Amino acid sequence: MGVLLVLAANITDLSLSPLDFLSIAVIGALLSIGTTGVLAAGLMTLSAVLSMFGLPLEIVTLIAGVDALIGIAGTASNVLGDIVGAAVADKSGRIRVA
Repeated sequence: MGVLLVLAANITDLSLSPLDFLSIAVIGALLSIGTTGVLAAGLMTLSAVLSMFGLPLEIVTLIAGVDALIGIAGTASNVLGDIVGAAVADKSGRIRVA
């Protein structure tokens, strides 16, 4: 969501301060906790954060076109993380008998 908000700020020529970036990260983390497993939750949370920063909600329509691709990339990242975590747990859990 942070990248999308920065994109929206660039589209509207809004300059963001370092404090804005920090608040984007904190707000994004808090909003993502409550929307786990909800379809198209990214668009809903993006709408909320856009309005918090005074950006037009029309940007959500631009993002909606690529939201499926963003979701696919996020799912691939989560699956890869699960595979790596399972492989590490498998390697560290084996007992070697001499």
